[in-house]
Amino acid sequence: MSRSLSPWQALMLGGAVLVGLTLATLGLFAVGNRQWFWTDTFHLRVGFRQIHGVERGTPVRVFGRNAGEIEDVQMPDSPDGQVTLVLRMDGKLHSLIRTDAFAQIVPVGMVGGKVLEINPGSKEAPVVEDNAVITSRPVNDPIDEAGKVLEALNQEKANVHELVNNTNTLVRQGQKTLASVQQATEAVKRLPGVSSYVEDANELLYRPNCERSPTWFAESELFAPGRAQLTDEGRQRLRELVPQLSSLTKNDGAEMVILAYADRKTTLDAEQAQVLTQKQSEAVRDFLKQAGAVYKKYWVFPRKIRLHGFGLDAPPVAEKDNPPAPALGILVFVPQK
Repeated sequence: MSRSLSPWQALMLGGAVLVGLTLATLGLFAVGNRQWFWTDTFHLRVGFRQIHGVERGTPVRVFGRNAGEIEDVQMPDSPDGQVTLVLRMDGKLHSLIRTDAFAQIVPVGMVGGKVLEINPGSKEAPVVEDNAVITSRPVNDPIDEAGKVLEALNQEKANVHELVNNTNTLVRQGQKTLASVQQATEAVKRLPGVSSYVEDANELLYRPNCERSPTWFAESELFAPGRAQLTDEGRQRLRELVPQLSSLTKNDGAEMVILAYADRKTTLDAEQAQVLTQKQSEAVRDFLKQAGAVYKKYWVFPRKIRLHGFGLDAPPVAEKDNPPAPALGILVFVPQK
């Protein structure tokens, strides 16, 4: 037995159905946009000359985790302008993004996918405001980087060929003056593998056109007395220094110098002390290279590292904080423009 609804009941039922449909539609819209309306978000803007296939919905990452997405792609007003990406970010990460943050488009996987990676910046910088513009870095495209590597390799091949030709010419002439021999010796001292043993300490340590960043250790902080093998404590001390050295050696033309010197009161003679300090410098160099403290251009060409074992002679370094012998120093020189 059925009973018809009264007009009022029909109206109430229709209203309930309408409200349900509205809520369902809003839910689908929110899910499609990957957020609920009440989620805390903020916006950032960044410009690129080329966006290499990124589009609306491309993920944005901070510290390697998803932190938002590209909400809009705005084309430039003129051919020499930049494409502006509008980023919708998770509000929980707002306090981490600083005014010196920068963004870079990076590839993911092997099928050409892209994400936008944000380096949040330094803790000393203030937090960005909503809708702030951050800087961009060139797109990290493996194909472009591979091309640069090949170009650099070709350049290095040309340099080696030129060096061989110059050496053959020098041998054929044979009657060079003492001054010419000295010039050739200075050129050889700067070749890879030979420059590590350069003897001119003043040239090695005084660079008037460079900013100098030294770090000093007493021998006991890194090695057992009279040994050239790093202790566990020594490896940990160097490991703590890796981020700082990596940041410094990223600068164009940066060069690292590692030096060691022994105590004159040691029982070692001058020759033994020279060998020991040279080996200690080599041990520190090998550890830092393996730990990633030395920047490699195009992932292939590391920054130059020069070594010097002073033996029983103290280095001509006017540093207030370098410890008394025996000790070891790590210095990074960055050219100033």
